[in-house]
Amino acid sequence: MNPPSQDLWMEWNNHYRSTGIDVDRICKDGIIDPVAYEKADSKILFILKDTNKYRGDLRELLHDGPRFQMWHALARWAAGIQLGFPQFEEIDKPDVMRTAFRSCAVINLKKTTGKAQANMSVINAYAHQDRRLLHKQIDEIKPDGIVACGTFDQMLWLLDLDCDPDSP
Repeated sequence: MNPPSQDLWMEWNNHYRSTGIDVDRICKDGIIDPVAYEKADSKILFILKDTNKYRGDLRELLHDGPRFQMWHALARWAAGIQLGFPQFEEIDKPDVMRTAFRSCAVINLKKTTGKAQANMSVINAYAHQDRRLLHKQIDEIKPDGIVACGTFDQMLWLLDLDCDPDSP
């Protein structure tokens, strides 16, 4: 299994350059630790909105485990899913969370940095504009399951999922 290629990020650079977006604003994301991801029984992809003022590569930021409150929550979710939903006390341990989280992938719909409060109109515009590359990235990651983190509505149209619009 190969993690998303450098070619994908070159495509993203070319795509953003062609639309006038500064490529230095791209925040790379994807599989946190390719070796741990390959060994995982359950390959989980978390799909988020954008970064909170972070510029750089999320994979590098998260490689040594979760940082900041939000990442700890995702690490607990990963541990719960991967370990069959044991009691909270069993997963709320730094080593358990770190191990589970490193075997996941994390991507943002908007690849440029954002602010503390995401602007969903902007997120939607980026996701729509970037949908071909987002599909390609998800296909390269090959997750067993996707967790939409505030992005469920976007996942419906982005992944062309069937839904009943009259169902609550």
